Amino acid sequence: MPKIEIFNTQLREGNWLIDYTLTEDDGEVKKVRLVTPMDALEWRAAEYNIDPADIDTLIDVIVCEQFLPQSFYDSKDGLYNAPNVDHARRRYIEEIAKIKLHYRVSTRKSDCPLNVIRRNRVSNPMDLAIKGAAVILERERKVGNQVDSHTKTVLSNLMKGFEQLAKEVK
Repeated sequence: MPKIEIFNTQLREGNWLIDYTLTEDDGEVKKVRLVTPMDALEWRAAEYNIDPADIDTLIDVIVCEQFLPQSFYDSKDGLYNAPNVDHARRRYIEEIAKIKLHYRVSTRKSDCPLNVIRRNRVSNPMDLAIKGAAVILERERKVGNQVDSHTKTVLSNLMKGFEQLAKEVK
């Protein structure tokens, strides 16, 4: 059974660099570097209506989503094809959990190198709202307007962002 062991995480030029070894079934060990934008966690929270405070799930997502086949995204469960974002999120998280188990990825130990992300992540309601609005517009374009909990969350984040902006302007 394959195994991923994360040994280093650092922030460089707006990207998280996550270094790990991938031990294949045949025993071959490969060193791999995953490069993901610093705001990838915020994007996934906005896209899938994942609570931005659920950093454990968001870290699992950015580490494991690289192993999702394109066919998942194109399926009836993909973000832009699912009947609603709640359905897409449930299926996405289920697939991420399967990948995490398959590769035996540990992301939550007290000494995990991914903790640097936990300590240094930034999430802003206005950024979440803007990213969420982009998803709503794309879903509108592809599957038709659907008022679901994701839409409500995006609009709520947008209002919070405007309220925060108004306080800063005063």
